[in-house]
Amino acid sequence: MFKNKLLTKFGQFHYVTNENVDKNNPTVIFFTGMGINSAYYDYYNLANYFPENINYILVDLLGAGESSVPQSKSRSLYNISEEISTFINYLSLKKIYICCHSFSAIYILNCINSSLFSTQILGFIGIDPTSADIMMNYENIFDNNLEEALENARRNKAYEIVENPDADVNPLLPDHMYQNCLQLYCSLSGSESEVSELRQAMDSVKKMQSIKLPDNIPSLSFISTLNVNDYSNFGNPYFNMSKNSVAVKMNGHHFLHWIHPQLMSSIMINFIRWTRISSE
Repeated sequence: MFKNKLLTKFGQFHYVTNENVDKNNPTVIFFTGMGINSAYYDYYNLANYFPENINYILVDLLGAGESSVPQSKSRSLYNISEEISTFINYLSLKKIYICCHSFSAIYILNCINSSLFSTQILGFIGIDPTSADIMMNYENIFDNNLEEALENARRNKAYEIVENPDADVNPLLPDHMYQNCLQLYCSLSGSESEVSELRQAMDSVKKMQSIKLPDNIPSLSFISTLNVNDYSNFGNPYFNMSKNSVAVKMNGHHFLHWIHPQLMSSIMINFIRWTRISSE
């Protein structure tokens, strides 16, 4: 894996790629969920199962992972979407797939709906992708996470130990990476960016109600058994009428890519190969 940095007017992105990125090959761009997580640590195991003829880019959102603090302190739907689209458009790749986990799907869907991407998306891959209609029924989740973030902000300011549970870190990481990840998350927990994003999360959700992935973009949805009932009750806005769209129910919790990295990479690879054939 090769570490890179991209300086934009919004801040400096940190991202990790294959050793050799061939622009003639399809590229999967990975995003983590809401908050402070690093795509490098979250997807490390999964990306290692990718073949050489498929590129991967593991990018940390501004204010998260090893990316810089964003220029815009307001972590609104519009600001984050504009930052993401600027990063992707700068890469000038022709054959891209976007993989989102959890809340980042909201931002990507907004980018697509607002026509912010200058490059064609050959496929959307969602891992328990956040549905606005579902989250309208779970506002307390944002409130609870905000309370925890504010407490960790207080602890950091007072030079107290930040309690960051192991559940926040990919358990399949090698020991040294696990410790580095845990240390990074402890330093970021309660950051101004995290607090702002949580405070504006419900507003972002409300703006994305009833917005769905267009039918011309094939979709692969990985749905956890933990949350499958919510998708059944309220729908999955990322599953559409494309003949190549598919939903896969997998046993596990919200971070399926931690539990099933090899299986999920295999399914992604087949999805990419099939949709490429269909698009040619």
